[in-house]
Amino acid sequence: IQRGKLDRKRMQDMKAGNSPADDEASGDLSAEEGLDMDIGEGSEEEVAEDMAIGEGGDEAATRIQAMYRGKKERASVALQKEEALHRQQLEAAAVKIQAIQRGKLDRKRIQNMTGGAESEG
Repeated sequence: IQRGKLDRKRMQDMKAGNSPADDEASGDLSAEEGLDMDIGEGSEEEVAEDMAIGEGGDEAATRIQAMYRGKKERASVALQKEEALHRQQLEAAAVKIQAIQRGKLDRKRIQNMTGGAESEG
């Protein structure tokens, strides 16, 4: 739970053991500022409730982090797949070029063999 400046001050004072009467006397916090200064038996329950909400906040933060990590990982996997596809295409193109070149050299070699045999005979 997010608290304002005055609520944080009040919570620090409660933890330090200061009573609300001391705060009002010192002039730090006044009733004019719209604060409910009624701290009694319910204060422990309120703190426990705030802590329970805080735990829910931790769960929410964990879920947000998990969603972010999942999205980031999916993007990484998509990039890896794209790179793998590009590599496969490059390899296929290289194999095709090599096949064309081998065919060309073989045809030239055969032509030389047949052309050379005809001139001898």
